[in-house]
Amino acid sequence: MLKQISLVAGAALMACAAPASATTLLTFSPAGQPNTGLDGPDGNVRTYSVVAEGQTVTVRARGWTIDNNTLRAAFLGTYSNGLGVTNSLEGNGSGNTHTVDNSGTVDLVTFEFDRAVSLKSMFLSAYGDTDAQILWGNATSAQVAALGNQPVATASALLLGSFMSNGTNTSGNRTLDLGNATGNLWAISTGNFVDTTPDAFKIRSIGFTLAPTAAVPEPSTWAMLLLGFFGVGGLMRRRQQPVLTYA
Repeated sequence: MLKQISLVAGAALMACAAPASATTLLTFSPAGQPNTGLDGPDGNVRTYSVVAEGQTVTVRARGWTIDNNTLRAAFLGTYSNGLGVTNSLEGNGSGNTHTVDNSGTVDLVTFEFDRAVSLKSMFLSAYGDTDAQILWGNATSAQVAALGNQPVATASALLLGSFMSNGTNTSGNRTLDLGNATGNLWAISTGNFVDTTPDAFKIRSIGFTLAPTAAVPEPSTWAMLLLGFFGVGGLMRRRQQPVLTYA
């Protein structure tokens, strides 16, 4: 009897667990995100919406460059091969300088999700080597917008972790194994800062999953759970009753 009641409680607990998340692909293309040229206003924001597991997820993308240990806003362009960055030192972005690169300064793109997610993949279009650093943390849009012209340490305070993904000069999709890393703020930056091969790429797409959340049990599930717990408790009390003896 105790085993049967325990099975009922166990089944109810399993019903409360959140299902595994499926990977959602967010592709960056000029459709709906027109450019006026290779360069534009620094600090512009590109907003995307995608349906993930039946929920509409909003993502805000920004371009940045690190110059003299200072984070500066840059122009984020969208092209046929993905997102690219043109910083203020690269003129009009010609000669494939409108990429995420580390020629002189280190470019990066931040992605602000409206909820916590896990990054699972990225497609990088190669314009050189494709070593990339992945960073993640949590921040509000106001905090991210205020990072312009701030020391890199200010941005680092919002980040919880980083991962280096080394690549080659070939375009392709790359699976990311970041364990249980989650956050609503993600960044893809160039360079491993060890080799001397210049890195340059555009970000064509990213794949992500929603961070797991505890599911809200249905009323029938609550009933099963309470039945199991009360049943186990009743048996435990009966077993613990003292045995009375009479002389």
